[in-house]
Amino acid sequence: MKNYHFTFGISDQTGWGIYGYNLVLEAWLQKLFFPVPQGSIDLLIRLDPVTSRIFSELEDVWRTAPAIRDGDAVLVSTGNAGARRFATEKKVKQAGLIFFEHNPLPVEQVRALREFDLVVAGSTWNTETLKDAGVDRARLIVQGVNTELFRPLPKRAMKDRFVVFSGGKLEYRKGQDLVVAAFSRFAQKHDDALLVAAWNSPWSTQIAASVNQSAAARPIQEGGDFSASTAAWIADNGIDARQFMGLGAVPNRFMPEVFREVDVALFPNRCEGGTNLVAMEALAGGLTCIISKNTGHLDIIRAGNCLPLATQRPIKSTANLPARDWGESDVEEIVALLERAYTTPQLVKPEAARASVAGFTWAKAIKSLHDCVEAAPEISPLAPH
Repeated sequence: MKNYHFTFGISDQTGWGIYGYNLVLEAWLQKLFFPVPQGSIDLLIRLDPVTSRIFSELEDVWRTAPAIRDGDAVLVSTGNAGARRFATEKKVKQAGLIFFEHNPLPVEQVRALREFDLVVAGSTWNTETLKDAGVDRARLIVQGVNTELFRPLPKRAMKDRFVVFSGGKLEYRKGQDLVVAAFSRFAQKHDDALLVAAWNSPWSTQIAASVNQSAAARPIQEGGDFSASTAAWIADNGIDARQFMGLGAVPNRFMPEVFREVDVALFPNRCEGGTNLVAMEALAGGLTCIISKNTGHLDIIRAGNCLPLATQRPIKSTANLPARDWGESDVEEIVALLERAYTTPQLVKPEAARASVAGFTWAKAIKSLHDCVEAAPEISPLAPH
C-alpha cells in the first residue's frame, strides 16, 4: 500500500491526537494506505487487546522509520498559526488538514495553503472562508465520531443530581466564562445541580487566563496548579464546591462513563473551526446539548437534535484575535435553556440527538480523506494558481 505520512501525533486526550488515532485505525481496517505518524504517540491508557495488537504490528514497522518515497502522500496539520508544505524532494501529494478559528487568515498563510495539492477543512464555515480567500482546492471533510463507543447509557452514580457538563480546553474561545456565569445563577435555585468540567489540556496553564477577555465572569487567577486555579475561580464566581467537579485529564475512551451521568451538555463556544468533537460525542451519547449557533457548530445543529443558542452577538476583532463570524452567546438564554432542561428530562430525545451525527463516522471521514487525496491533481508548489 501507499504510505501516508502525517505530521500530527496519536493520543487519547487532544483533538489532533484522536484524529491521528482514528486515521491509523481506519486506514488499517479498510486497507486504504499505510499510515506513518511523524508526531509522538501519547496514550493515557492501554488500548483494548485487539487494537493493541494492531498498533503493535504497525509500531514494529514505524520503528524502522519508513522513508518518504515517490508516490507517497503527506498530510500536514495546520490551524491559526499556518503551515507550509512538508520539506521533501520526493514526488508526493501533499494535503493540508486545517481547523482554524482566526478569521480573516493572514495573507501569507493563505498563500502557503494555496501551495498544497489539496486543503481539507473541518467545517463548512472553514471551507467557505478558505474559498472566499482564494484557496480553490479547499474540500470539506467533517471529522468522525465513534458511535460504537459513544452511545446512550443509563445513569449509575448520580441519579440524585442534575448534571451539567462542560468540555474543551479552558480558554476564551470555548466560552467557559459563559458556562460559569450561567451555572452560578442556575445553581443558586437548584441545590441538586452539579457542574462537571473536562477542561484540562496539555496547554492548560498557558491559555486559561484568556477567559479574562470577557466580563461575563469574575477573572481566573493564573497559577501553576490548574486544578487549584480552577477551583478558586469557581468559588470566586459564587459556585459552592459541592456543586462542581473538575475531572482532570480524561482519556477519550473513558468519556462515555462521564456522559452517562450527564443531564445536559453545554457548549456556548464563541467559535469552532471544526464541528466540535466533544459536542459530537455528546450528541452520539444521546445527551440534551445546548450549542451556540455559530461557525463550525452549524454543521451539527439540526431541527430537534439540540437546544441551539440563537442569540449570537458579533465579537469585535483585534490585531491578536481576528474574530469575524464569531458569536457571543447570551447568559440569560443559557440560564433559560438550563431551566427548560431541568423541568423536562430528556428534553431532546436521545434517539434524535444520536441520529443527527450517525452519518459522521470515522470510517467515512478517513475513506473520504483518502479518496480526495487520490483524486487531487499534483501541482508544483511554485506554480501559479
